[in-house]
Amino acid sequence: MVAAVFKHHGFSGVDYRFQKSRSYSVREYVTQYLESDFDFINRLCEEEGIWYAFEQHEQHGDVVVFGDSPEHYWRSQGLPVSYRPMPDWRVSVPKHSLT
Repeated sequence: MVAAVFKHHGFSGVDYRFQKSRSYSVREYVTQYLESDFDFINRLCEEEGIWYAFEQHEQHGDVVVFGDSPEHYWRSQGLPVSYRPMPDWRVSVPKHSLT
């Protein structure tokens, strides 16, 4: 159903990817009522324990990756994170960690 919603909005197979570790039962009946397509996809994924994240590709742009296992989840390594302190922060207070 998630793929059908993406296709309905003109997305192709390079715009999203599924990394499933198991198969899922076909639902006999599903209703989308008073919720956006985004909320509908979120609800379906939550009910099945599926997470999603975004990959950035030079060739294809942003790709939505859906997965159901921690093994399929990646952590970005070596990406720079900009830290810009607020101008009114006291300089004399050391920062040992960011939350």
